[in-house]
Amino acid sequence: MSPRQSAARVVHEEPEDLPDPEAGDAGRRMRGAFGDSVNRLLDHHASEDTRQVAVQGEISSMKSWLLTFAAKTLQDRGESVLILVPQRGNREEIARRLGEHGVPYIEKPARQDLCAWDEWQKEVSYVDEGVCSNNGCKWYPDEEDLGRIAKDAISRYRLWYGDRPLQVDLGTAQELSEALERHICPFYLLRGLDEYKDAGDAVRVATVEKAFSNAGGDRFDDADVVLLDEAHTVSADTERVKSPVDIEELLDAMEHTAGTIRTSNKDHKRAKRDLLGLRDVFSEWADSEDYNPSDLFDARTELVDVGFKTLDDVGDALQSRTDSGSWDTAREATEAYRSLGVVREFFSELKQWRAGNRDFVRVRHDAKSGSVDKAYFRLVGGDRLCATLDRLYEVWEKRGTEPAIKQRWGGLLDTHLSGAYEGRRVFAGGDREQSRPAPRPLDLLRELTEAETLIGFSATHNEASDPARDPSELRSTRHTLVAMPLRLRTKGDEESGYHGKDAVDPSTPWFRELIEETQKATGAKLAAVPVNTKNEAKWDGIPVRTLSIPDGSGGTRGVNGLVPHSRAAVGSKDFEQEEIDAVLCGIQVQSPGETACRLLDFWDMVRADHGNPEDALEESWRLLAQSAVAGTIQAGGRFRQGATNLVFDRGELLELAGFGYERASAESPGFAGELVRRFEELKEPWETQVRANRARKTVEHLVGADSKSPTPNQYLSSFQRAYDEMSEEDAKEGLKTAIDEGRVEYSGDRLRLLESAGSG
Repeated sequence: MSPRQSAARVVHEEPEDLPDPEAGDAGRRMRGAFGDSVNRLLDHHASEDTRQVAVQGEISSMKSWLLTFAAKTLQDRGESVLILVPQRGNREEIARRLGEHGVPYIEKPARQDLCAWDEWQKEVSYVDEGVCSNNGCKWYPDEEDLGRIAKDAISRYRLWYGDRPLQVDLGTAQELSEALERHICPFYLLRGLDEYKDAGDAVRVATVEKAFSNAGGDRFDDADVVLLDEAHTVSADTERVKSPVDIEELLDAMEHTAGTIRTSNKDHKRAKRDLLGLRDVFSEWADSEDYNPSDLFDARTELVDVGFKTLDDVGDALQSRTDSGSWDTAREATEAYRSLGVVREFFSELKQWRAGNRDFVRVRHDAKSGSVDKAYFRLVGGDRLCATLDRLYEVWEKRGTEPAIKQRWGGLLDTHLSGAYEGRRVFAGGDREQSRPAPRPLDLLRELTEAETLIGFSATHNEASDPARDPSELRSTRHTLVAMPLRLRTKGDEESGYHGKDAVDPSTPWFRELIEETQKATGAKLAAVPVNTKNEAKWDGIPVRTLSIPDGSGGTRGVNGLVPHSRAAVGSKDFEQEEIDAVLCGIQVQSPGETACRLLDFWDMVRADHGNPEDALEESWRLLAQSAVAGTIQAGGRFRQGATNLVFDRGELLELAGFGYERASAESPGFAGELVRRFEELKEPWETQVRANRARKTVEHLVGADSKSPTPNQYLSSFQRAYDEMSEEDAKEGLKTAIDEGRVEYSGDRLRLLESAGSG
């Protein structure tokens, strides 16, 4: 069954007549206000044919409230619920909201956040299972029964809170672990709760990253329903189905680990020797042209088994060093554990490749505008009949790149796409002769969690997170999107005056002056969405609002705008209270080389669901546009609803991405219209001169070709052939200006060059 056939969608709107949040029964009435929406949503979950549901709602339309009440209703029905969010702040916000509405939940922070050994955190910082089980931490549970620990913790919780539902956030986990007769690390306390039946009905809340890493014991593999916030950030992220291979990093990790092993013990000495022996094998492999994994097994058919045995022996050799009593030694050994983890990850992937569960991909492409050299193991999807990657490439060669994509990335994208395709080698895993398509990330997430249904929430869904949407149906946005006649890029130019280039950056002098003068004329209060983090500093001195965002260490810092895809641009913020009239928005895209590789990944993902390669290509173009535009719409949408989002890029890209927009003109209201009027005034003298120069060059060409002066009709015909983007009116105006400037003469129905005038 294809994604479209097994998907459904719900268009969400903020309920009307919401209760006063200060009212005594606000919680009950709030849930009632969302009741119909929740029931409509969960009807899809009840359908046997539906595996994926997209909830489409504008930014700040209270989708997270809908998610909360859906979780509560599902939990009341006895369903196992897992909520996944993009980052820690979203996780904490959802946990608070669940708590406010009496929903049992267990928040699942990262192991690093749960570590109770403050001195280790300060001196070494890094933790994982290998480190925690060997560093002598007094909080480590050793062989203790985690189920019994969880039972004691719940008893303590009941003593403290009576009949209140089990609600365990980071702080509560820390308090419970300290209150037990024998202190236990909060991480293992939460693991124990996962194994204890009395905690089984609690909603789990975690980040997407934690779910994909799926560390043992996190109970992410028995959900009935996954509620996924900001689903668009996951659905087209093809890196989720890859495991990158950096050969130099692998060799360095082996060498670094071996160098840490003390050889006074003969077993440790042998482990070091064996590890360096493996390094020699991989060093020789690294010199090969394509890194064909089969070559690794030519001399050592049991390489994987030998490798894991060696890594276990190395782990034993490192074990005593983390618990040495010396912080310097502990840091050194912990770094070795991290390096050992790199090697172990490679062997794990190699084993999966050998079993046929992975393909191995190498992409090499050299170009002056940016080279690409990548290698990775990639998960494989089902063995279905579908369009091949070769067939997609053949069709692309005939049809070319979608016009809106070509306009945005330019001709270099075609060059890189050809180069990346020609330089791509795929080595099918196991006994297979053919590679298989890559799985879609949301399908992988459902597989990891074993969920019956995945319900994704977003204001900027894409083709993969909302496959049931008809591509011709434009999504509504909370803020009006207006496509401007200028293009914000990472680099502009240093020219003080306009000279025909519509691509600018915030340091371009004439652009800065244009913004400043327009702001003064309108009094508009402005905010910015810079193209990227480096570009953000270039907005200094331009009249845009300085925003205060978290600095990652408990404080705040001021920035000139919200960068697309950054932490500050995801989730609800306080910027809706700012009096902003217009947001000046750039669109963040990858380089042509990186984009070419991403397109090939998209082709490899979507081809599984298309027998027709043209349909697969069309979906990939839309996915690329949606991935580019979503970050900008999310960032610009963090401001008040009346703040128009002025997108300094091509409207065709917005349309291809599936979003409605307006095109700015001199008649547009407010800041947008004034800026267009001033820009047209700014470029008119330059355009007049261009037309005049082209008029003279056309006359010059005709005189040289025919050795006689052309007629006006001959001039018009030749001008429009040479400059097909210009109209007959442009040709006439150019000629008039050239005559007025004394560069061309019109006499006796003939046009003559005036020798004393330059061609400009």
